[in-house]
Amino acid sequence: MREVVSSLVPWAQVCKMLEKVQTAVKGEKKEMLLKFISQYRELLKKNKEKDKQATDSFFPVLRVLLPALDRARGAYGVKERKLAELYIRILGLKKDGIDGQKLLNFRKPKSAGGSEAADFADVAYYVLRSRCPDKGDMTLEKVDTHLTAIAENYAAKKHGCRSLNFRGSRTLFIGDAS
Repeated sequence: MREVVSSLVPWAQVCKMLEKVQTAVKGEKKEMLLKFISQYRELLKKNKEKDKQATDSFFPVLRVLLPALDRARGAYGVKERKLAELYIRILGLKKDGIDGQKLLNFRKPKSAGGSEAADFADVAYYVLRSRCPDKGDMTLEKVDTHLTAIAENYAAKKHGCRSLNFRGSRTLFIGDAS
């Protein structure tokens, strides 16, 4: 089996880069993304030199970074409420506990059992950070594969099939949050 470049890029590295981009000023954001793209292109070039028949591309990166523009993959069918319920169930949290309420009521003010932040990603990070390893072994390829499986399972469920790979989605969503 051929080694693809996306299998060489740690998901933690992609997450760190995206966090830096999110907090950077406008001009720096572009430079950071261009640097990531050029590093990935360099890996593609080296892989092509190593294996002349390699058919690697930048497509997995685009699919993960711009999911709304990926018409081939389709919807994941996981909204914030559903994801909060999955986290609560998978992590064994109490729905009426502090962290369970923060996940379920992330949009509500802190006094109503919600959180200070109105962004689900921030609330989920706060709740999950002490429950997840600092560094996992997920790669860009694994994340892309899991997202495809989630989208396929959602499409199958919409058409009457009930098989949903919770293990894969758990691995994606909480297995390598760093």
